[in-house]
Formats: sequence, structure tokens, C-alpha cells
Amino acid sequence: MTTTLRPAGAERAESGGGRSRDFTVCVNGRAVGALRLAAEAPGGSGRIEALTVAEPDRRRGRGTVAALAAEEVLRQWGCTRVTAAIPPEAVYGLRIARALGYTEAERALGKCLTGTGEPAPAPVPEGFRLYEPVADSAVLPGSRLFALDAGGATVGRLWLRTEPEPAWVLAVEVPASHHGLGLGRALLLAAESACRSAGVGEIGLNVVLDETAELDLYAALGYEVRTHNFGKSL
Repeated sequence: MTTTLRPAGAERAESGGGRSRDFTVCVNGRAVGALRLAAEAPGGSGRIEALTVAEPDRRRGRGTVAALAAEEVLRQWGCTRVTAAIPPEAVYGLRIARALGYTEAERALGKCLTGTGEPAPAPVPEGFRLYEPVADSAVLPGSRLFALDAGGATVGRLWLRTEPEPAWVLAVEVPASHHGLGLGRALLLAAESACRSAGVGEIGLNVVLDETAELDLYAALGYEVRTHNFGKSL
């Protein structure tokens, strides 16, 4: 049997010279699934945004062939790399990604903040002061910056995007000389407290897999994997 892709609508132009399109996954002309692709400007990265195969046709290689066909489409679009964000419950999708040589570089984590009681002051290690800089050129509309001070020197910062929901931790910075003191934990708890006070119900962040200390911290604070983020060179 032959698995192919059939366009399921017109191609859409995206900002910055990108493009996207939906496809139907077919086996001998019979529709068995759906695929959505998107790409940056030629020479950039492409994304498999969605790939589904109907239950009766799973575990027969349909998804694997469809993913390979998707890579070929992205090559024709001029992409040099393909990425895919796969939720942990998509066991079949995770298996396909690993079988086709995709590498998991990072994970998107999330934490539900609703139903956890009233906001509590974030504990700060002794000798440090937590504050929000009044003016900082790095703070964009819809975001907040938290900083930790020790003896007049900034020793940690966290950037939080609060809009749209879910809130997102854009960056956490603590110098190596101050690792292991609980500063990252204090910054994260401050961000969570701010989100709860604002009525935001979910907070998320990306973590690189080789950052083992950060992975342990996020797990201890109750963050869960939302997507496994894979990539592959084309």
C-alpha cells in the first residue's frame, strides 16, 4: 500500500516570508490522517505542527511514511531543519521521531497555578533582596522582571511574560558563582506568586535537556512536561 500526502486547502502566507499548509494523509487514495506544516523564510526551519493517523491505521507505518513525506515537502520549501513539539501522551509520535533520527534538545514544562490557595510571599535566602527594577530596557509590555540583590550587586534575574496566558518564563539567570544557594527557586516562586495574584492559571518555560540541575528544580516545584521538542537537520 502507498502512503501519500494530498493538499487539504490552499497554502497560507505567514509573516516574514513564511508559509504553511494542511495535508491529508492517504493510503491508496483513502484518507487516514491529517498533517499541518509550517516554515520560516527559505533557508530557515520548518515545523511539523500536527500529524494524526486514525486509530485503525496506526502501527502500520503510516505515520512514519507521512513524516518522511513531510520532510520532503519542507526541503522543497527551502528548509534546512525540521522541528516537532510532541506531547508526552503521544507515544506513537515520540516513537516515530526517535526512529527517524530526531533529537530532543529541550522540553516545554508547565505548572497549573489554580486551586493552590492564596499567593504566599516567595522565600528569599538570607542575605539577598528580591525586587522588581523600576525601569529596565529589557522589560517589554506584558512582561515583568524580577531581580535578586546581594550587597548592591545583582546576582539573579528572571524575565516573565504575563500576557497572553499561559505566563511564560523567558529566561532565568543566576551566575555560576551563586549556584546551589536557592536563588533560582526564589525567582521562580516569585514569578508564580505574581501570576497567582494576577489571576493567571498556568505558567510555563523551556528547559534544555543537558541542564540537569534545572530539570531537578522544576520537577521539585511541580512542573510537568507539556511537550518534547525535537529537531533534525534536513
